[in-house]
Parts: sequence; C-alpha cells; structure tokens
Amino acid sequence: ELGELQLRMDWSQVDRRLDEAANAGPGGRLVALLDNCGRMVAGSRRLLDLLPRLSEDLAAYAAPAADGRAATQARPPLPGTLGGPMLVGVGRAHGYAGFDGFGWQLLVLVPLQDALAPVRSTALVFALLLGGVALLTVAVAYGLSRAIARPILALTEARRNYRRARALPRPAA
Repeated sequence: ELGELQLRMDWSQVDRRLDEAANAGPGGRLVALLDNCGRMVAGSRRLLDLLPRLSEDLAAYAAPAADGRAATQARPPLPGTLGGPMLVGVGRAHGYAGFDGFGWQLLVLVPLQDALAPVRSTALVFALLLGGVALLTVAVAYGLSRAIARPILALTEARRNYRRARALPRPAA
C-alpha cells in the first residue's frame, strides 16, 4: 500500500447542477445524489431545505422494487413536502472497465399529481374531441334520417289520403 488518496469536493457545484435538473421542467421535482450507504451527499435546493446533507431519510426511496428492479414507482409522500405520493426514479451508477463504482444513486422525486398532469390534460382533450365527434355524428345521422324518412312519410300520407278519398292527389306542377 502506497498511501491514501483524498478527494475534496465543492458540493455546492453539484448541488447547483442538481437544482438545475430539478428546475428544468414543470412541477415540484426534487433531485438527490445518494452515496452507497443511502446518505444524501448532494441535492436540489428545495430538497436541501427539507433534509440536512448526509440525511438517510431517502434511503427507503432508493430501495429496489419487490422484484429487485430499480423501476420508477410511486412511494409515500416525503416528510415536509406538499401533497401526496411521490413518483420516484432511481438511477444507479455502474462500474466501468473493471472498476465496480462507488454504488451511488441519483434520485428524482416528483409529486404524483405533477407527474400525471400531462396525462390528465391529454385525457381531457381526448374526451372533448370524442364528445365533439359524437355530437357531429348524431347531427349528421339526424339530417340523413330526415332526408330518407321525408319521402317515405309523404308516400304514407298519400296512401292514407287515397284510402279516405279514393282519389289520387293532383301532381304538383
């Protein structure tokens, strides 16, 4: 063993990058970098306002799903945040060229309400379009049925008149 390598990090730069990522889209997105023990070593500004650096409160959010996969999944609300469940995406750092990596993870937490907002607005637009098409279909069907039924009703009325008067009506000139 030759010695020990020490690394000094300016975590404020990492925090700024994570804050930029959190603010890149709409909603109350929170971003955190966790070490291999599940401690938050860096985070977006809103997250650092909620939890202290090196907090282990996010370790449960980074735990793999029941089937062992690191899938995006809904989790209970983060203490101190507004709203309900959070949608959590976990990115794990993998090794490279024989180096196993540090086991760090990147967490992106989005309130489920914010994550589903685009789906809800798309569903609303779809429902409005579907309603419009249904109304247009009914209007066209009504017009066509009247156009088809009008001569049949006139023929039925002429037959009734003939039965009563035993005379054919004069043709219109």
